[in-house]
Parts: sequence; structure tokens; C-alpha cells
Amino acid sequence: MIKKELRNQMMRKFLVASCLFMSWLIFSQTPVTYTVSPTSSQINTNLAGANVVISNGSVLMGKTTQIATFTNGLAAGLKMDKGVYFSTGLASVDLSKKNSYVATSNFPTPENTIFNDPDLLAIDPNTKYNVISYEFTIKLANTVSGLNIAYQFGSEEYPDFVGSIYNDSFGFFISGPGISGKINMGKLPNGKVTSVNTINAGIRGTNALLYPDSTFDPSQSGNYINNGHTRQTYYYDGLQYYYQNPQPQPGPFPVYVEHNGISKIINYSIRNLIPGGTYTFKIIIGDSSDAYLDSGVFIQSISAFADLNANDDSYQFTQGTAVTTPTVFANDTSNGNTISSNLVSVSSNNLPAGFTLNADGTITIANSVQQGQYIFDYTICDKSNPIYCKTAKVTINITAPPVCYKSPGTGGTVLESKHGITSLGRAGAENGNWPMVRKGAHTVLESKTKGFVINRLTTNQKNNLTPAVGMIVYDKDLDCLSIYDGVSWKCYSKQICPN
Repeated sequence: MIKKELRNQMMRKFLVASCLFMSWLIFSQTPVTYTVSPTSSQINTNLAGANVVISNGSVLMGKTTQIATFTNGLAAGLKMDKGVYFSTGLASVDLSKKNSYVATSNFPTPENTIFNDPDLLAIDPNTKYNVISYEFTIKLANTVSGLNIAYQFGSEEYPDFVGSIYNDSFGFFISGPGISGKINMGKLPNGKVTSVNTINAGIRGTNALLYPDSTFDPSQSGNYINNGHTRQTYYYDGLQYYYQNPQPQPGPFPVYVEHNGISKIINYSIRNLIPGGTYTFKIIIGDSSDAYLDSGVFIQSISAFADLNANDDSYQFTQGTAVTTPTVFANDTSNGNTISSNLVSVSSNNLPAGFTLNADGTITIANSVQQGQYIFDYTICDKSNPIYCKTAKVTINITAPPVCYKSPGTGGTVLESKHGITSLGRAGAENGNWPMVRKGAHTVLESKTKGFVINRLTTNQKNNLTPAVGMIVYDKDLDCLSIYDGVSWKCYSKQICPN
């Protein structure tokens, strides 16, 4: 009964401290546009996203007053603009107040009504009160095998009852082809179920001292939004607790809903479904251990996507020739099948200069690309639902052209070399017959400790010469040996074996 007494105390304080403030609240307009007690057709339309068809909706437990479709959620501070809201209280109250009350409890069904749903009880065995459950079917398009849901969970249990047995919980169950039993898609990023004790600010409420529960998990505090409740804490036995949430609450109130706290948007995806298959879904949320203090969940549209798989690629080419690679799609898959450009788009945000990524997944490499290793990412996205993408890496090695080794010509008259420069202290017939022993050269250079250095010029200096055909200089600006061909200067850049 502690929660009932708390609620009555807070209401008395509220009436005393906020009588003037109340008149403003009554006549204020909420940024959220909502429809309470929508038809199953309206619910299904608001839940249906890309590549899904929803049908056969029905309320299994609870009242339609616990359900509302909504739009303009972003203006209200939610992380989604439209969808369907499910409440353990009254949807109209939750969506029309900006956290006006420290403790809101509404009873869509008689207070002591017990609901026993085995799936919800598997999340928390005490979640039996004010349950709302909605079931429907989804038929997947033939090109998709994955589903994604996005939701935000909020509660009036925050912060006072975090870490206690009053662990209001939410589930989103799927069953159908390829699934053994049921899978709960209402999971947090750490894989745990969604409840007051698993998504919170990471600090226990003061009532956890009286009614502690072992399911408390502070790890998801980064996904929690304080919607105006107290931030004052104390320590007891080495553990941190919130002081009791006051009325009026300190604020600020970033989300225009009644809940004291709410999660950020949580995404959960399931893959390896059967394309074209029909699946049954159940959305369910309830109060735990008693019927007091309402909780709710905002669900964005449910979308289906192709299960993409992108794998790294590696290619090698020789410098100096324009080439086009095979398609990177060759080892990628969509729903386990070969990918084509009519199913996915492809892009890269770090493509090197001289590379072009084509729509069919091929990569064109310009002949100006120098030797080296080039690594970049590419991303493929499902054209039917472009927010679903996969990224892989491409490694391309551009190697130098092969060195030309060609046997020298041996025909004709072999002439002795008549001129040479040596640092080895030898010359003439009496000293190794050098350089005459080196056949067919105009001049011979010989050293074991020195190199041959030709004239080094800047490009401007080189262009001011009056060159003869065949003149060679080293161009310091272009970093190359440059030869004059009778028309212009050319760098030695391609190794070939001329005939």
C-alpha cells in the first residue's frame, strides 16, 4: 500500500503548492496529436513501415483507452514523430500532460484485476496489473528477411521505485516460420528485457530500500532521459539512492508526456526470417506488483529490410593502365542470395583520387594513379529501406610495371669500346684490355665506390635549353630522367621492351 499512500500524499501537496499553476496546465495545448481508442485498422496503419503489410489486429487484454495513435512526436521531445502508444493507465492522460504529477495512477480496469500472460510473466512474474496486449500479423515482402522495431519506454515508477519489486515491464513478441517458440524483440542494447529496473538513470529509488529487487541493472543509464524528476541522491550502505521525488518536481521537462522518466529510442532487429513469410506479433506492457503508477511504451513503425552481408575485397593492378575492377557485389549477399544493383545502392565516403565507384559495384581506376596501396570503405544499402546498410573494405594494390629483361642483339660486327672512365686504376691492353673488353659501347664507366650523376636541372631551366634529340637531363621538379624526343621533353615513366 505504500504506493497508494505516496500517491495520496503527493496529490495533497500538489493541490496546495500548485493551485495557480494548475489552471495553466488545464488549458495548455499538447504538441502531440493523438487519437485514443483507435481501430485496429488505424493501429496497423501507424505501425506498418517499409516492406510490411499488417493485418488481423486485436486487443487480447486491457481496454482500447490504453492505446492511442500519435503524430508530432518530435515536437513533443520524443525521438520519433509518429506511431502507437500503449499505456498501463489512460493514454489520454499520459499524452496530454507535461509531467504534471509526481505520481500518476489511473485504472483502465478494476484495481485488483489480475492478468496472467505467460510471456509477460516470463519477463517479470509480478507484472499482472493494468495489462494491455495487442496482437497482429505481418506478411514480409519477398525481398526482405529482417525486421526492426523502435520504441521508447516511460514510467511514473521513476525514480522512486527503481530497483524495487514495482518493476513495470514491456515485451514485443514474434512467432512464425523459422522461429522456435517466440522471440522477445523488446530488448535493450545489452540484450536484457525492458523494464523499470533495466532501463533507468543508474541509481536506485528510495523505495528500493523497503522492496528491493535483484533485477536492478544500472548499465543503460546512457539511454535514459530524466523528464523532470529529482536529481538529489544520498548513500546508504555504500549504495546510491534518489531522495523521494518532490511535488512540484524540479524539472526541466524535455518530453511533453506525463512520465517522470523515459528511455531514448531503442532499436531491435531480427534477421534470418523467411522472405514472404507471415509472422504473428504481440505488444504487451503491464504494472508490476500493484496497479499504481502508470507506465507506457511508444512504438514507431515496424519496418522490414533485406539482410545484407558485405565482405572485404582485394585487387592488384599494374601502374600506368586504366582498369575497371570486378564488382564488389561478387562476394556480398542479400538474404543469402547474390546482390545486384537493382536491389542495393553503393557509395563510399573516403574514395581516393583517381578512383570511381560505379553503381554496379565496379571500380574504375585512372591510369594516373601511382603505385601504392589504397584502402577505402564501401557501403551497400537496401533500396527498399535505405536506412539498412552494411559496410566493407576494399584494398587495391597498384604495383610498378615489370622490369624489362631482353637478351641483347648479337648479330653484326662486334666493335670494341674505345673510350672509358674508371676509378679502378686500370686501362690499356697491358691492364685487362680495358675498356676494349667491353664490346659495343660508345663509352664505358667503371667504379665500385662511385655513381653516375647526369646534369640536374629544374623544369624551368630544362625548358630554357636548346635541346638536341636524345638529350637527357634529370628534372629535379618532376623527379625523373627526362629525354627530349625532338618535340618535347618526356619523363622515363614506363618500362617497356621496344622491338
